[in-house]
Amino acid sequence: MTFTYNEDLSTDLDVIRFRVSDTTSGSGLKPDGSNFTDEEISGLLTIEGSPERTIAAIYENLATAWANYVDTQIGARSEKLSQKATRYASLAKQWRDDYGSVGLSGISIGILDEGISEDAS
Repeated sequence: MTFTYNEDLSTDLDVIRFRVSDTTSGSGLKPDGSNFTDEEISGLLTIEGSPERTIAAIYENLATAWANYVDTQIGARSEKLSQKATRYASLAKQWRDDYGSVGLSGISIGILDEGISEDAS
C-alpha cells in the first residue's frame, strides 16, 4: 500500500489529503496513527464520484474508527478520545450536507449529532 502527497495539489488525491490533513507519512489520522493509503482514497473517489464526497466518506470512516475509543484518565492526565469521533461525525455531516452522498447497494449513510446511523433509501 502506498502513500503519496505533493504540496502542489495537482491531483484529486493531493487535494483530498490536504483537506483532511492526512499529509505526513507515518503520522496519519487513524487511531493507530496510520495514513489512508492511496488505494483507499482512490477507491473511495471511484465510489463517491467527487473529491468532496470522498472527503465526507473519509470523515465517516474516521468517526466510526474513533467511536470505539473511550475517554481515559490516569491521575491528572486525561484523553477525551470520544470527542474525536464526535468531531469527525460533525465534519462528515457538514460535507454530506454540502455535497450529498452516494448510496451503496441502496444504503445511504447519514451522520447524526448523536452518532452514526444507516438509513435505508
